[in-house]
Amino acid sequence: SPTPTPAVYSPTTWAARVSTGYITLTWKASITAGVTYNVYRGLSSTTLSLVSSGISALTYKDLAVKSRTKYYYYVTASKNGMQSSPSNTVNVSAK
Repeated sequence: SPTPTPAVYSPTTWAARVSTGYITLTWKASITAGVTYNVYRGLSSTTLSLVSSGISALTYKDLAVKSRTKYYYYVTASKNGMQSSPSNTVNVSAK
């Protein structure tokens, strides 16, 4: 029988830093080796959609933000067509 594929673990312990005109997200690596990351953004905690995928770094700069607008983000890890569950969601207001 085929060996079950191990789960892809989500990134953890992450933060959003606000600068004028952009928001920088940073996160701690997934414990699964060889993953890429996907960033989701929304205007509420229930309406997030993918804004960038295939990220190999542990950071993402979101330049498409409007000032005085609150954004919600989470990050997932991907490997071999599998995606982790979402990280915790953070929210931050753009300057």
